[in-house]
Amino acid sequence: MVINSFDIRQFVIDQIGYSWDVDDDGTNESTISITNNINDTVYIPMYLPTQARTGVLPELPLIEVNLVTAPSKIAGMSHVLYDECFFDFNLTYSNTDDIDIGLFGKKVADEICQRIHDNYVSVTTAYYLEVLNTGREYFEGDGKSMIFHRVIECYGNRYISN
Repeated sequence: MVINSFDIRQFVIDQIGYSWDVDDDGTNESTISITNNINDTVYIPMYLPTQARTGVLPELPLIEVNLVTAPSKIAGMSHVLYDECFFDFNLTYSNTDDIDIGLFGKKVADEICQRIHDNYVSVTTAYYLEVLNTGREYFEGDGKSMIFHRVIECYGNRYISN
């Protein structure tokens, strides 16, 4: 039996995201959408780190889906193999006129939680998905030009029969 590493990030992005041409360049991205302070829809693209940090950095807001850890395990004497995958959605945004910085991160976290709940059965590479934490925040900058982050931590696993 060949054991492969378990990384469900791209599958999750494809399943929970809405396809949208974010920068009007003819290329659709998987996005999470919410409304801003003036009830305009904001489409926030989701990227793997290699996509977000290669070449020209995408405009904010954006979501990077990072792999935290992906250990493989053998459970008990029955030799049931299972893979785990801890990953997170790192929302990065700036303070603009149409975004309430106090609510924006929460709105995006709520939408990600809802989309995972609505679509977890269709993520066929995992048998279980769970949102572990929706509220870790941190900030970069000097007060004049701030970058805000909100991290939504998730867990997925799959069993492999031996």
